Amino acid sequence: MGYKPAKVKLYKGFSEIKGLRQALGLTQADMAKILDCERSSYSHAEAGTRNYSRIYKKARDFLYGLYRQTRFDLNSLRVMRLRLGLTLKQAGELIGVTHGVYNYIERVGQRDKHLEQRARELFQTMINDLEAET
Repeated sequence: MGYKPAKVKLYKGFSEIKGLRQALGLTQADMAKILDCERSSYSHAEAGTRNYSRIYKKARDFLYGLYRQTRFDLNSLRVMRLRLGLTLKQAGELIGVTHGVYNYIERVGQRDKHLEQRARELFQTMINDLEAET
C-alpha cells in the first residue's frame, strides 16, 4: 500500500475564491459586476451558504484566468495562504510559529528555508485536498 497523506482540516469559513479575490485586490461588489449578478448572490456563492455553484464556478474560472493573464505566482506563500483563506495567525499556528514569524517567512522566505518548505508543503496538501473534492 502506498503512502496517503492525512487530510488537513480547513478553517471554518474557508473560501478559495475569497482568497483569490483578495489576493487580486477585488471586492465582492467588483466580482458581482464582472459576473453580472447581485452582490448578495456573489456573497452567498463565496461563503457557500447557499447553493450558488454556477456563480462559484464562474468566479473561480474568472479569477484563475486573471491570475494567468497577470502572471501572478500562484505558488507564492502569500497567494497559497490567501487561496486557503488563512490569516497570518492561522498559517503560523499550522506550522507551529507565531504570526510574526510566519509573516517574516512569507516576506523574506530565503532566510529560513526549512519553515518556508514546511508551510509550502502543508499549503499544497490542503490545496490538493480541495481540488480533489471539486
